Amino acid sequence: MKEVMAIIRFNMMNVTSGHWLTPDLFINHAESNGRGKAAVDYFLIQGAETGHEEAAAQLSASPKLIPKRLITLVVPDDQVPNRD
Repeated sequence: MKEVMAIIRFNMMNVTSGHWLTPDLFINHAESNGRGKAAVDYFLIQGAETGHEEAAAQLSASPKLIPKRLITLVVPDDQVPNRD
């Protein structure tokens, strides 16, 4: 058995899990948060930490972490390709 973990967008949960519902597959999911590949503006964070109200307002306007789903699958060995 192999364990496969994936983090997907919250709104794609039903579409994604519909493809994995088979009798020989175990699936578990949990709520998670993340920001993906979005760049962090450290200059903006430094400005907010030093008390600049404009920088703090820009940081609070956009969410730092986006709701995601962590999916864990347990798959039989014969369904996992070898990566030799």
